[in-house]
Amino acid sequence: MNELQFLRNQLGLEDRHFEDVRRVCEAGIAAGFEQTRLDELCRTGVRYLCVVGERIGQREHAHVALLRARLAPDDAPSRGIVSELESAARARGLVLAALARALEHRRADELSAVEFLATCREQFAALDAPHTRRPHMIGHLLDRHYRMADWRHAAHIDADTILDERERYGRVRAKLPRSLELGSGGPAR
Repeated sequence: MNELQFLRNQLGLEDRHFEDVRRVCEAGIAAGFEQTRLDELCRTGVRYLCVVGERIGQREHAHVALLRARLAPDDAPSRGIVSELESAARARGLVLAALARALEHRRADELSAVEFLATCREQFAALDAPHTRRPHMIGHLLDRHYRMADWRHAAHIDADTILDERERYGRVRAKLPRSLELGSGGPAR
């Protein structure tokens, strides 16, 4: 596997894990699991989403900056895709900031578990909204305009971030009720 394949595989894995954590926490809330266990799962999940989501946002803002500098001024379709990416990253960042505030208030006992879980339910749904999703055509632009140095710059991936992501994902897995599993976001088979 070459370096580019490695980076893209890791980026894809982190994107999938981010979505898996959101889905499994959302499914746990919907299933109405025991409150203490669900509170622990969502606290751990929100910590994961905030840290990994911030790295994803940094990547996307780096993509925006690099692509804007390279795209022809009259390439309106490509510039539109980059603007969509920027808007999605900004919207996702606002949702993650709301989750981070809720987590801080929960840690300080300024929010009850019920209030925290209600905020999580609302914000998890917002993370799944179309305006927070990365445009599908962005991959085409990256393929066309990126060199290896650009991938290295934008990826924000090194051994420490890989280990951190895996450890955080493992912590979420450890908090799952038996009837939920990561990877499907739903009931265990």
